[in-house]
Amino acid sequence: MLNLANLVDEQGHRKEYLIKQIAIPPLGLLYIGQVLNENGYSVKIYDQTVTGANNSELMEIIKKMNPSVVGFSVLFHNYWTTLDLLKKLKAWNPNIVAIAGNYFATFFAEQLMKETEFDFCVRGEGEYTLLQLVTQLSQNKQNFSGIKGLTYRENNLIKSTPPPEKIKNLDELPIPDRKLIDFNYKLQHKSTSILTSRGCPFKCRFCFFSALMGKGWRRRSVENVIEEIKYLFNTYDIDFIDFVDGTFTYDSNYVREFCSTLIEQEMNVKWRCTARYNNLNKEILDLMKKANCAGLYLGLESGSERTLQAVNKKITVEDITRTSELIFKSGILSITAVMMGLPQENKKDIEDTLQLMKKIKTDIFDVNCYVPLPGTELYDNMTEDDRKNIDWRKVGFKSYGNYFNKNISQKDLQAYITEAHEIALNALKTFQKHGGWKTKM
Repeated sequence: MLNLANLVDEQGHRKEYLIKQIAIPPLGLLYIGQVLNENGYSVKIYDQTVTGANNSELMEIIKKMNPSVVGFSVLFHNYWTTLDLLKKLKAWNPNIVAIAGNYFATFFAEQLMKETEFDFCVRGEGEYTLLQLVTQLSQNKQNFSGIKGLTYRENNLIKSTPPPEKIKNLDELPIPDRKLIDFNYKLQHKSTSILTSRGCPFKCRFCFFSALMGKGWRRRSVENVIEEIKYLFNTYDIDFIDFVDGTFTYDSNYVREFCSTLIEQEMNVKWRCTARYNNLNKEILDLMKKANCAGLYLGLESGSERTLQAVNKKITVEDITRTSELIFKSGILSITAVMMGLPQENKKDIEDTLQLMKKIKTDIFDVNCYVPLPGTELYDNMTEDDRKNIDWRKVGFKSYGNYFNKNISQKDLQAYITEAHEIALNALKTFQKHGGWKTKM
């Protein structure tokens, strides 16, 4: 299974690519790979984002392995790399089974099947859908109608089965063995990721998280998560864990239990998690700091009360300002995400965001450009013509070309995005001037 990088452009030309120096293994592929492995299948995961190998080099690796099935994690940033490698793969062996998963396979399954040589798309949570598919392929069974979450071809027709059942008890999933991938990443930080929950209890109108992971929030027990941390700590020479939940701090009681367990068992591992402004306070932050929390990723999104309400963010500018101050004083590093170009924004809304960026206490800004993602309420509210006019192969969270706002000219929006990046750069320079990562890690 492949985690590809942004190495190829629309014309099929090699792009300049800097190998990631702070990276985490692809957790979704590891979960799927572990389920397959425990059911008797030989699995290997290759992460191009940290090797930087071009597709021709990767093809030589694939040829030596000679797999019968190759899975692709298809996302915005690696779309063209995926298509380029898929063509090379099918040219080498037309009979090899190519399976697409992740975002594009979930929301653009029929498009992928029509426009590419993929044989199957696995939609949504893929552990058990892919296991059933691989089992049937190994038995030469060609009736796939009973496998939920699958899109496939039958008699030159593209067919899709109903969505998969969501995995209700996450504790029953096996802990992913990182040996399925080359875990000896030559990076600045030897880190990995852990997922304690799936879905999201909130309903922000721009977010696809629940649509991809299934509606309904589910969470692993603290005991199960601690078991995984011990396994990672004892098996690999890691120094950092990134919790990649939609919102790790949603349940304050869970956070207290988790932090207290880390402290009581003297588990000296640093970690970072996602958080919200309206479920943090000084007591929780002090406890997290004592438990070696070294970073928080927060979604500010907008400095406009009107916009925050319009996207159902369920926070206020006062929440953002107050909690940012508490986090900064706690000594925990904070990364603050900002979203530019939301469809209902006007100039004042964006100017309010820029002013708040200058005002609040944070270490690093992550400036993103709005993308109307399928599975979100904002996407559903678009006209059919507007949806058809989106070129999904070109838009991206960091793209200056995104333009889905009818209240501001594209030129003005790009100027605002540039200003946001300038504010972010100034914040980063201040952060580095005061010691940077070393002071908070």
